[in-house]
Amino acid sequence: MSFLNPFLFISLIAVTIPIVIHLINLRRPQKLAYSTVFFFKELQKSTIRNLKLKRLLLLLLRVAAVTFLALALARPFITPKFTGFSAAGTPVLFGIVIDNGPSMGQIDGKGPYIEQARDVANILVNQARNTDRFLIYTTHGENRFNERLSPAQALMALDEIAVNNKGAHTRNRFRELITRMVDDAEYRTALYWITDARRTQVEALEGLETASQSLKERIPVLPVIIGEEPSPNVAITGVDIPAQIISYDKPVGVNVEVTNFGSVQAINQYVALESEGRQSGQYEISLGPGQSQSYYFESVAGKTGDFRGRAILEGDPVSFDNIRYFSVRVPERRKVLLVTEELTGSSSSYIKPVLDAAEQTGAHIISSNINLEAFASTEIDNYDAVILEGLAEIPEFMHGTLQRFVQDGKGLIVLPGTRTSVNSYNRFLNSFNAGRISGLRGDYGRFEEVARLDRLVEGHPVLDEIFDKKDDETISIELPSLYYYQKVEAAGGGGSQVLLRSTLNDPLLIESRYGGGRFLLFAMGADPGWSNFSINPLYAPLFYRSVLYAAGSEQAGMLKHTLGRSFDAIVPLGNIDVQIASEEQVFRPEAVRTPQGIRLQYAAVEWEPGLYSISDGETERLMAVNQDISESNFSTFSAVDFVNAIKEYVDVQNVIMSGRMTADELLSTIQAAGFGSEVWMWFIIAALICLIAETLITKMYKTEK
Repeated sequence: MSFLNPFLFISLIAVTIPIVIHLINLRRPQKLAYSTVFFFKELQKSTIRNLKLKRLLLLLLRVAAVTFLALALARPFITPKFTGFSAAGTPVLFGIVIDNGPSMGQIDGKGPYIEQARDVANILVNQARNTDRFLIYTTHGENRFNERLSPAQALMALDEIAVNNKGAHTRNRFRELITRMVDDAEYRTALYWITDARRTQVEALEGLETASQSLKERIPVLPVIIGEEPSPNVAITGVDIPAQIISYDKPVGVNVEVTNFGSVQAINQYVALESEGRQSGQYEISLGPGQSQSYYFESVAGKTGDFRGRAILEGDPVSFDNIRYFSVRVPERRKVLLVTEELTGSSSSYIKPVLDAAEQTGAHIISSNINLEAFASTEIDNYDAVILEGLAEIPEFMHGTLQRFVQDGKGLIVLPGTRTSVNSYNRFLNSFNAGRISGLRGDYGRFEEVARLDRLVEGHPVLDEIFDKKDDETISIELPSLYYYQKVEAAGGGGSQVLLRSTLNDPLLIESRYGGGRFLLFAMGADPGWSNFSINPLYAPLFYRSVLYAAGSEQAGMLKHTLGRSFDAIVPLGNIDVQIASEEQVFRPEAVRTPQGIRLQYAAVEWEPGLYSISDGETERLMAVNQDISESNFSTFSAVDFVNAIKEYVDVQNVIMSGRMTADELLSTIQAAGFGSEVWMWFIIAALICLIAETLITKMYKTEK
């Protein structure tokens, strides 16, 4: 505790007055003649003791009353841990973090949130002295003010702060600002955070705790919360290309997800898809509070290369998240590598003829064939899919290479051979969490049917559109007989999907996801000793579509980036001199050559939503850049919940709810937060209580009688 008028402590001399009065009253009681009865002697002793106690109690109350009055004259106040605007001579370094994300574009009765934030910051600056300095940081986009600013410079800087949709960097900005303020030992420090208390913004502080341990002792934070009730908002929260086989002559399916983040029903709004400059359909939406719904569109990619587009939401007044971009690569041809035990021993297999026929008929596949010995010297990253056919064992050196290959978004197809080592295959399958081989059915080459292929069920890209038919048309085809196949158990946990089964309910074709790629496992080989499948009309189109599906994962086809994060991606380019360009700017990322392609890294703090081109001078790729969907959620914390949420990361000193205050109230509250709270009134009250108690004791406790 400190005092604004400490020289008035001289008034404490008045404390001697009740002491002098007390000493004057220390006279012997008057003696009276009473009967010599022992009872009265004892009563006299008791009365004298009570009289002394009363006088001592009255003395203490009078001294306390005078002391409290003297202290009140000295204007005591509680010095805050938060330094703020103090009258002391040491200059103050003020840190101001201003939330300038899209949510600060909301408007309430006091105007736009961002203007209210600037008004609060102006109050802070106008209370400072010329020797004080300011560090002003924004949470979104590039931080333009990295140097200490004088009050005049700070006022000019605040005028330039505006809402932007360039991604949030809240945690990094706090960490950088804290580090700078801790290192400036010549200043006392005070840190203000001006925000709308959006939940997702507060949650973005996660991970700051290790950097904020010194902050908790040296740089307490005073949040100033802008606004009251958040605006309703409907947003496009996702654009995805569902699992499918993408080619330039087939429709591309696009799922668009729309979410109502508001607390009221969303009506009279529409979502549409625009691809290559053409609209591909429209839906009217009706979503309740907190609801999400996905809408499916189809559009035909008329050529190979980058198929681009955007989803558009119409009728929502909060516009920053009403457009979401996408770009997917439509390949000219997919390169497939077939690995067999021996090239000379592959004549009985029907895999190579299917691939050759597809290539000769102008389909979307280019195939190459190598034997197992050549695998170690082959650059498999140049291929979109690898097929392992009929290997007796899968060597350990292939495990890691193929794992990375699939994880990076490529495809792998495995067909067993007649001399397959179950233990070797199971070790390989276990490395992909792709199930296991548990046994065999039938005898190879005996041509005795043990089961048939069960009916085909559409609903997967491999099986969809395998027949050119009308919607209501029924396909009648003789399903192949099975003579010999492996009993395969699919992996648990929902990571695998059975595409084909036998009539005994055994899986014959299983898809497993691994990283960004796909792993297809067949339970039977491709030569006639396993089944008559290879001479069935169904075989060629089914295997061809399986290869296309494995070689065309959507992660490999879509190139996208979310704002608020550093850009880090491996792009299949040839040259290391790469540039990234938007409609107005060109950026030079850090580029490093890797076996998978060129790894590009860039801070991306100045990027905005849109389509960006990545070019090395020879090859160009399009990338879709969109805001983080958390920016669309305007829900906020109450003051109490806000403090509880951030106290793990920073030492929060109260909270100022500016949305409920007039300009004068806000000014006085900010000043009080820096100066501390005057408590002289409590000393006046304490003095009055002491005087009232002294009066009551004097009137009611008459031991003199």
